[in-house]
Amino acid sequence: MATSLCPFDVFAGQMQAGNARSVTQGSDLWTRYWMGSAYYPESYPREQWSKDFAKMRELGLNMVRMAEFAWSSIEPSPGKFEFEWLDRAIELANEAGIYVVLATPTAALPPWLYKLHPDVLGANENGPYTYGGRKGFAIYSPAMQEAADRIITELAKHYGSNKAVVGWQLSNEPGYPLVSYDHDLLVAWRIWLKARYGTIAKLNSAWSGKVWSNDFDDWDEIIFPINSPEGGWNPGLYLDYRRFFSASFLHWLKFEADTLRHYTKGQFLYTNWPNTRWSVDTYEAATFLDIAAWDNYGHLAGDGDYHSVLHSGLDDDLCRSSHESQRFFASEKGAQAPPYTDARAVRLSVYMDLAHGSSGTLFWEWRPSAIGSEMGYVSITEPDGSFGASADQLRKMEPELARIGPLLAGAQTNSDVALIYSYDNQWDQGFWGITTSRSLGAGYDEIAERYYTGAKSLKRNIDVVSDRADLRKYKLVIAPGLRIVSEASADLLKQFVNEGGILVLDQAAGTRDPDGRMRRLIEPGLFADLAGVRVRAADAMRISSHDYAIVFQPGGQKFTVSDALERVQPNGAEVLARYAGLGMEGDPAITLNAYGKGHVVYVGAECRDAAFFDFLFSALGSRFGISRIMDAPDGVEVVMRQKGDRTFVFLLNYNRDPVVLKLPAPCMELISNKRTGEELRIEGLDLAILDSNGA
Repeated sequence: MATSLCPFDVFAGQMQAGNARSVTQGSDLWTRYWMGSAYYPESYPREQWSKDFAKMRELGLNMVRMAEFAWSSIEPSPGKFEFEWLDRAIELANEAGIYVVLATPTAALPPWLYKLHPDVLGANENGPYTYGGRKGFAIYSPAMQEAADRIITELAKHYGSNKAVVGWQLSNEPGYPLVSYDHDLLVAWRIWLKARYGTIAKLNSAWSGKVWSNDFDDWDEIIFPINSPEGGWNPGLYLDYRRFFSASFLHWLKFEADTLRHYTKGQFLYTNWPNTRWSVDTYEAATFLDIAAWDNYGHLAGDGDYHSVLHSGLDDDLCRSSHESQRFFASEKGAQAPPYTDARAVRLSVYMDLAHGSSGTLFWEWRPSAIGSEMGYVSITEPDGSFGASADQLRKMEPELARIGPLLAGAQTNSDVALIYSYDNQWDQGFWGITTSRSLGAGYDEIAERYYTGAKSLKRNIDVVSDRADLRKYKLVIAPGLRIVSEASADLLKQFVNEGGILVLDQAAGTRDPDGRMRRLIEPGLFADLAGVRVRAADAMRISSHDYAIVFQPGGQKFTVSDALERVQPNGAEVLARYAGLGMEGDPAITLNAYGKGHVVYVGAECRDAAFFDFLFSALGSRFGISRIMDAPDGVEVVMRQKGDRTFVFLLNYNRDPVVLKLPAPCMELISNKRTGEELRIEGLDLAILDSNGA
């Protein structure tokens, strides 16, 4: 199948229509819960393969992922393909009762390809990459496109009808490294910009080129945002680079997906985001992939404060919400607990993903490699091949999931609470711990995590949606860090509130246009009338976190301000909390405004204390009658899934100590497969699943 990934086919971030998805919704692929591991047979003696697959099956694994880094083993020289070894590995896995996911091997290039075409590798701020690592390939290199098309086509022809192969992973953790600055990409970026703006004059207007004499006369004058002198890059240029970076990886993945679909039958396609908030738009990817997936290396229960465990739920919920089927994988997960927690946390983490809608979990990896850059990485087995500490937990899950998986197949997660996650704001304010000059304090991801974990105190399901989503089904929408917003998205939020919704906004909301420019409006910009406030002063640089506090009214609950605060002037809004501290004593900090049939909460300060967000959302839940699915102590997550008239309630105890819950009525508990009494005890780092059919 000829490649079509010429840079001239890039259209301003818009995905072109492609082939239909290859997997029918409701297929029997999804009548079980997939449990598996990454495995690299090319790295081990052949006589070991059957032993490894037998041990996998002993632990209850039913899936294995292979071939993601095996390009040189599959195509040892240009156009010469060797499938016999992979045929045999797939055959042995299948004989052990284990299905296979194959990966396209584009994340690790063979030496011969680099020798023939050094431009297949990209570049960063230090210059072109040299050979020896992985990823970092040049997306728009013609040689890379041709070579990738050839090997993906041959793989798809060879395994596209193999009944043991149920799915395909596209490459590995696409989007990393987080930048790419090679020549072919620069050419493609200039084409992308020309398609987006049409004329250089419109680009100069969008980027405010008059500032610092940044007006361009020609597209060829535009370079990458690297190594800027004093003042940093033009914000509009940087924002468009990140948009283009995302569009480019999506374009590459769609190229891989379309190539596979030409030859495969009934096999699902996905890619493994290292994190759904990975500087590539997961919502866009869901338009051409069969399922969503991400590599869940989040905190385990028992490892510090339970709020950090909930961060994985944000990625789970974004994955689930991004795809119309709600179907996703935990495509990688740590196979062992660190020494300061407990192996039970590994099992609990799998059930957390299942509770949020996951269809499978793949651990990384089967055994620690004794060679290469990732040798010694903690895996399911120990270096000598013996089982690691989590093996008993995997054995425990096998009969549980064999029984529970089919019951939950096709179950949906219905939510009336949503958090808006905006990639434009992530790219502008910072991602993965990276902050930019547009951050008021913390980066966008950290702020989103704070609001998400606080909202989990409502003990309800949460969808994580884009700022373009239909909001009509929600009662509460949380939009942290929504500084860049289009007028169309702002109108959607206004309509949502006017029709009775509750909207939570924070500092600087609505103050920037889609090009990243400040709106000539007093904060909170487009939302000023909606929020019923005006911001008269703000500070994000000189504030001392020890000098100021947020004090709720009434009650006096007090929380320390961090990073940023605003002087908020109500314009008809009710004051929920006031400041304490020099020069701010008694000034409004959090307000509530009635608008149409709904309400808007405006939070004028940042706070790092997780208890602040718990208190805020608990107070809002009480005020607006947002009832809990079930009452549960702190550290116990409550999630509900539904299938027809059947309801499943997950109770996940992230505490080390047991908890006792009062139930509305006795019912069937699926883990123990027993009926409960009026009280339910859940041990530390354990869970329960309540089934409405057992009432």
